[in-house]
Amino acid sequence: MRDGETAIALGPVGLAGIGLLILGILVRSRLVALLGLDTNPAPGAVLHLATFTAEGLEVCDVWRTEPALQSFLEKRLLPAAHSLALTGKPDMRVIPLHNLYAADPDTIDRLGLMSVPAAIASWAG
Repeated sequence: MRDGETAIALGPVGLAGIGLLILGILVRSRLVALLGLDTNPAPGAVLHLATFTAEGLEVCDVWRTEPALQSFLEKRLLPAAHSLALTGKPDMRVIPLHNLYAADPDTIDRLGLMSVPAAIASWAG
C-alpha cells in the first residue's frame, strides 16, 4: 500500500456460537465504550461497520492510511482489549480501497454522530 491510499480492513474477530455471540456483543460494547470513539475518534478513521454472524464479529473499517490503522491497533485497540482480558489479535487483512460511494451521505452523517453501543447507553441512562 502506498502513502495516500485509503485502507480497508476486513475480517472475522472469532466469536462463535449463540452463547459466545451474546457474550461477544456485550464484550464488544464494553470495548467500544472503553475506547471512547464517540468523543475521541481515532485519527485517520473514516468509516466503521460491524455485525455479528455465525462465525463471529465481522468488521469493515475504512482508514485514510494503513499507518493510521496500525497506530490505532497498537496504541488504543489492543491495549483496551488487553484491559478487558481479551487476548490475541484480530484475524484481518488490509487491502487498498477501490471506491467509496454513499448514496445518502446525510443519513450516514446523522447515524455517525454516535455509535450504536453509545446510543443504547444514552437511552438507558
